[in-house]
Amino acid sequence: MARVFIWLGVIILLFSLEPIPTSSQNVDHLVISQIQTTGGAGKTNNDFIELYNPTGADIDLEGYRLLKRTKNGSLDTSIKSFTEPAIIPAGGYFLWANSSYTDISVIPDETTSGTIAFDNGVALRFGPSDTGEIIDSVAWGVAKNEFIESVAIPQNPEANMAIKRKNNQDTNNNASDFEIVTSNPRSTLSFLLEEFFSEEDQSSFFQEDQQTPPDRPAVIFEDTYSAEFIVISEIVPNPPGKDSGAEWIELYNSGDDVIDLGGWMLDDEGEGVGSSAYVIPDNKLFSGFTYLVVTLPANSFALNNSGGDCIRLFSPDEQLQKEVCYNDTAEEDKSFARRSGSVYEWTDVLTLGTPNTFSAKEAAKKTVTIIGEVVINELFPNPEDDEDEEFIELKNIGDDEVDLLGWLVSDERRIYEISEADFRTTVIPAGGYLEIPRLVSKIALNNSGGEKVSLLAPDETVKDEVIYEESAKEGKSFSRDNQGNFLWTDIPTSGGLNKFEEAIEEEREEDDGEVAGESVEFVSLKEVRGMPLGSQVQVTGQIVSLPGILGENVIYIAGSGIRVFLTGGFELLELSVGDLVTLTGELTSFHNELQIKVGNISDVAVVGSTKEKEPVRIETGQVGESLEGQLVRLAGEVVENSGDTFFIDNGSGRARIYIMGSTGIEKPKIRKGDVAVVTGVVSQFNENYRVLPRVFSDIEVGQIAVVSGTLPRTGTDYWIKVLFIIICALVAFEVGDYILKRISAWRNKI
Repeated sequence: MARVFIWLGVIILLFSLEPIPTSSQNVDHLVISQIQTTGGAGKTNNDFIELYNPTGADIDLEGYRLLKRTKNGSLDTSIKSFTEPAIIPAGGYFLWANSSYTDISVIPDETTSGTIAFDNGVALRFGPSDTGEIIDSVAWGVAKNEFIESVAIPQNPEANMAIKRKNNQDTNNNASDFEIVTSNPRSTLSFLLEEFFSEEDQSSFFQEDQQTPPDRPAVIFEDTYSAEFIVISEIVPNPPGKDSGAEWIELYNSGDDVIDLGGWMLDDEGEGVGSSAYVIPDNKLFSGFTYLVVTLPANSFALNNSGGDCIRLFSPDEQLQKEVCYNDTAEEDKSFARRSGSVYEWTDVLTLGTPNTFSAKEAAKKTVTIIGEVVINELFPNPEDDEDEEFIELKNIGDDEVDLLGWLVSDERRIYEISEADFRTTVIPAGGYLEIPRLVSKIALNNSGGEKVSLLAPDETVKDEVIYEESAKEGKSFSRDNQGNFLWTDIPTSGGLNKFEEAIEEEREEDDGEVAGESVEFVSLKEVRGMPLGSQVQVTGQIVSLPGILGENVIYIAGSGIRVFLTGGFELLELSVGDLVTLTGELTSFHNELQIKVGNISDVAVVGSTKEKEPVRIETGQVGESLEGQLVRLAGEVVENSGDTFFIDNGSGRARIYIMGSTGIEKPKIRKGDVAVVTGVVSQFNENYRVLPRVFSDIEVGQIAVVSGTLPRTGTDYWIKVLFIIICALVAFEVGDYILKRISAWRNKI
């Protein structure tokens, strides 16, 4: 029995000991982990608040609020209200920053125009302002508000210094839980990227000639405000009756994404932002392909009715983003409306919140002299690579030059008007061409189901029309021959004479076999890139992409990496990812990407098979010539998303990710701000470099992209619990043994 009391004593002693501090003190809720209130003179709004999730599970911020109170404040002021899902991963961070803090060292998860200052307090609430549950709060300086936990932090942090939680402990005493240190903000993205890059030593991923990259630069918060897709669509300076409070300006969002215009400013002609500028209210969300009408209040600037004026759109950092000017008198009840590109005209048809239109009388003023004969010459609906490479080509087959300003090109869904703003010149000489890219016209030609493209003169007379009824095969253009007939050809010829199959056959005949008098040189993939085009080479490499995935009759082989095109096709070869192949061919270029062109199947031999090589881990900003042809893996935040293309950035520069139609990959749901990890081959197309995923699993989006599972359970608190369980087991054993002995003794007496 004595042993039982000994063990009980040990247990009591263990529980009487002060627990050894741990990184999170078993905190079971989100905590405010770091706060900066100023960046110094001229940067007093360089504010941030960092949250930390010390628990073992992801936490969704939807329904939470970041709030502040002034020194003696009794009511909450909103900094950020979370109305949509926003996940903080287990052990991860979340960063809010003031929207004017553009040189912060990491990309914030959220920005608003909210501010914090000396002698303030901040809190994280769940539920309504003022009454919701306070999850965590901090106050500093001489604050005397409800957000103090026990004792406020006595000092106010100086410029670029932060109030930082000690070891992420939370004893509900601000003064003891926090210290003031040099600011080091952390965000969800920086945490995930840290996880991603710490999986293995970076040097182990770089093979052959690939050098270990320099230290990863800090993530830069770049170009927060972009007006690329914002259009000043219509201006009404002289409405009927009294002008004050009735003038209006219409904006149009020509992109897919929602833009938060909160804090943006409209002003008229002058230097910088004037004192009477109109500030768009916070949280003014501007959806894609919609109009926003701003009626100028009486106390804001007023547009001139005579002598001209300008409308200027400024981002919250007071940078001029857009400007439209008129120089003549603004007649009553007329608007200065955008016709196309940068062409604006006065119209008596006001189109509040709808597309601009012009009356028949105004259209009649547009005199048109049509000289020469212009036709549709070539359609390129389904490029091998980037859908943005689509184009419609016009040709002047007459004897005189033609100005195509105001001409219209249309398919069955969209009309595009040729504008001076989109081209260096709209005049094409006799025999000349004008290529209209998809990026300019926004016309997306059909790949299946057929298509009709029309060319109309400015008076809307149809001048030419081209129809194809079959599916558009990848890489083929629909081109006009010398007799005016349209045929599919493998050779797109933007801005040049159309070519057809005869030219392909001649090229194949020239490529078959070795070049006379030229020997084949066996080289490593590393050496290939230093050799001149036209060299006959023999190389060995591992297949990382099979035929038909990244182009018909195209494979990629690893190492230093290179594209391989087999003229006769790979159909008769049985190839697998991981196969080692030796191949012989000519060094050529495909849209500026180096490739080996193999003439015959006999020039390809499978010599073995090994485990597929790991991709090279790179920064987003490293995608370029030095990595062309290589299999890579990179991670970053989605900063742009359109069609089959999206861009990611980890602060080192944007990387273009393009999903080729031949892969069969269904693009996952991607939003700006998502974290994505991508594996793929670096490819060049003309002047652009991009990463080409091969299969669906090459694209990982969301928190799961880089954080899978949880970290092992470690730490002093964990081992104390283990020791406690062991002791309890021993005590149970001793008690059981004691009881059995007592029962045995009792039976013996009987």
